[in-house]
Amino acid sequence: MTEDEIIDLGIYCEALLSEPRFAVIVEEFEKASFQHFRTTLDPHKAEREFIFATMRGLQNFLSHMAAIVAQKNEITNERTPEPSIEDAPEEDFVN
Repeated sequence: MTEDEIIDLGIYCEALLSEPRFAVIVEEFEKASFQHFRTTLDPHKAEREFIFATMRGLQNFLSHMAAIVAQKNEITNERTPEPSIEDAPEEDFVN
């Protein structure tokens, strides 16, 4: 991916991760999955493992989105020039 694509994707991921409705969806999914996991009987080991893998997959996906945001931040910080003395307003130099 190009840096511009990472920035665009990072902006999207950041907006989605900070969206309260998205957080509610994630929380509801986690609660439902955990409840299903808890009510699945021990003899159904494969089903329990699948539910756990699904919950873990969601956490990995959210972590991946956060990593894209971090990459975006790193790229944009590199592109932002450091302020110089020439950028300061003149009133900063007046006694």
